[in-house]
Amino acid sequence: MDIRGSKKIISWMVTLVLVPGVLLIYLPGMSGDQGIGPNRNVLSPAYLAPMIHLGDGGVKSIFQETGTTTDAGNGISWNFFQEISDSLRQSRISTLPNRRSYVQDLVTVLQEGNRVQVAFLSIQNFKGEFNDRGAQLDELAKRYPLDKVSVAGHEFGDWGIQAMADLLPQFLVKELAKQGSWGTGVSVYNDAKSYWVVFQNAPDDFKPADLFRGIFAATSEFKQAVVDRVKRLASEKIDNTPEIKNDETKKNALKQALNEFSVRNFNIYGGISESFSLAQTDLGLDAVSAAHRLDSQALLSAKHAQLYISGEYLNARVNQYLREERGGKFRLELNGEKARELQQEIGRDISAAVKAPRTGFREYSRNLGRYIAFIKQFCPRGEWDSIYRPITVDYHEGVNDKQLLQAYQDAAASGDPAALTLAQENIFKQIIGYSLEPDIQARAKGMIFFGNDRFKDTINYLIEHQPAYDWSGTFRIGGDEIGKVVWNARTRMVWVFRFDINNLGKINGQLGVRLGDKIIDEMIRLLDEIQEPQHYMAYIYNYFRNTNESGNNLRDNPITMAKEDYDYVASRLTEQGENVSDYLQERGGTYQIIQFPPVTVRSVNEETGEVAREYRSGAAISAGVVAIDANIINEQKAQGLDVARDYSGMANGRADGAAEKVKADMKDFQLHNNGAVSAEILTALNSTMWAAPYQGKTITSLPATTLSGIRNMLAEFIVTKAKQQAGINGETIFNFNPETFRSKRESTNLLEQAI
Repeated sequence: MDIRGSKKIISWMVTLVLVPGVLLIYLPGMSGDQGIGPNRNVLSPAYLAPMIHLGDGGVKSIFQETGTTTDAGNGISWNFFQEISDSLRQSRISTLPNRRSYVQDLVTVLQEGNRVQVAFLSIQNFKGEFNDRGAQLDELAKRYPLDKVSVAGHEFGDWGIQAMADLLPQFLVKELAKQGSWGTGVSVYNDAKSYWVVFQNAPDDFKPADLFRGIFAATSEFKQAVVDRVKRLASEKIDNTPEIKNDETKKNALKQALNEFSVRNFNIYGGISESFSLAQTDLGLDAVSAAHRLDSQALLSAKHAQLYISGEYLNARVNQYLREERGGKFRLELNGEKARELQQEIGRDISAAVKAPRTGFREYSRNLGRYIAFIKQFCPRGEWDSIYRPITVDYHEGVNDKQLLQAYQDAAASGDPAALTLAQENIFKQIIGYSLEPDIQARAKGMIFFGNDRFKDTINYLIEHQPAYDWSGTFRIGGDEIGKVVWNARTRMVWVFRFDINNLGKINGQLGVRLGDKIIDEMIRLLDEIQEPQHYMAYIYNYFRNTNESGNNLRDNPITMAKEDYDYVASRLTEQGENVSDYLQERGGTYQIIQFPPVTVRSVNEETGEVAREYRSGAAISAGVVAIDANIINEQKAQGLDVARDYSGMANGRADGAAEKVKADMKDFQLHNNGAVSAEILTALNSTMWAAPYQGKTITSLPATTLSGIRNMLAEFIVTKAKQQAGINGETIFNFNPETFRSKRESTNLLEQAI
């Protein structure tokens, strides 16, 4: 269920201000006389998005929609303008604003002199309680072993994220009213399973931890409402899944399994920063540094809350160790047998804590950092590194979404087509673009795109419009997944590549998320530039091992790293008996990685839990490819068939499946060959060779697609404008010959080379 298109949903950063007897809701930067109150019910046209009012009638827009010519200037409808603003500022899963908005808004409210406090919330054991549960329901829905029936899958997790996003603002208002925290501004943001809450100008006796404990209590109304919504959506999906809708036995079994999901399975851990104002401190911080400080405090406190969530055992062991320290000091080096035993015990506690079905919150305190420094010794690095880049890296001065949207509105009102085009393109660049790490971006030759929606829409756009020039684009899809689309104008073939980054969890866990992100970005940069597809996997593998030809290795293009990361990886390499200088270097205060430090991969016996085998693996990717033959589609179009279909869904899925097959083959080979990778695997693209539908009935069985509105405009911009700036259009990117690719039915490994 996609609720993002609903016009009755909060879709912008909304600030709720409680005044006795009146509920005011306003956007940042709005002066007091522009709010909604007894005498104010119209938003000034100068503001950028519909005002939202939470009243007895639910959520409704103050702007009345009147079709496609609502007063936004130059015939631009408010509906379309809202689509643009949502694409820029809205979470990709829920209807709340995204982390990008959070970063910009947090800096802004600090610049304005507000007193600010930040809370970070995350769903505890999200993968186990939501995504894995959805996968289990899919498995139960199968009628035979090789069947593929989707009744929940990752949608189960999406439903939970969406439900929490919809309900949390309402319950925050209720709890604020209970506390009597009149005049407190609160803004809520979402990205994946994480949420940020920004409080502004709360009273001195404000207790945010009590606020959250009230909302997320074990048997709270909020938790029950979220669980009920997820179960209702899953039940509706079960009833309407074609493969099982008439199988009452199967449906009853699925619903019985679904009923096992309860409030016990839905838990939150969170951390709360100190209250801070630039006007009330002599620390000499600017707004960006202050925002980073608050964000870091909230994230660190949340991790502390999660590790102590299962309570007494971890606390007791830590306190026992600390009491035995001379003078109660925190010793950060552990030696001897007793220390090793304690490490193992605390390590086991931490493993249990991150999956424990409990809720917990911590407020930041000065002493918290010392406890955390101690616990870090027992925790995999990935447990402590935030998956989000620091605000000091994420925030870009001069790139403010609200200013971009204001410029767009001004251009629309001016009636100047050139100004409107420029303002629109400036927004589009922010929507479609993926920002590589700064030192890697400096070496990139073209724009990298972001998002699975953009990836799939570009595939469909290329098939529909078939440009006269060759085109290639690379996409960061998310997690360990990268995509690339290639259009060959001569052969009229669209090639869809999917890449998986092998062992990303191990890289993040053992080297840290920050360093893992840089390695991912370097892979993306390389994949965007490599011209020969048969070399994708081998080039990446050898690049990080420094075995390519001179100039095409990591040693020739070292990645910068923070000193903290350098020290951590250096200590890990020393423990493993490695020569640190083979992998890392320090030059004039700059810390760099010059060869990928191998990560340890273990194969665990599922029955005993014991490690069966282990090996050390270098950096590697797995690739899959499918081809769509537009010539066949054109022939069927000429016969009058409706060919406006979603070709990207099937192609994307099959390419991803092919990459997964390569990954499984590679891991199996490494497991039995001490981490080595065969040349055969590295030079093979696993191809399903889906050369588009060959029969009319096959085309009509695909979902219909109409790339309309903002999605079509973004796909057009990607293909016709974004890559021209990098000098790629007009060049011959690839010259694939379809005859060199065999059908999956004939061969799963593609050993032929593209000519």
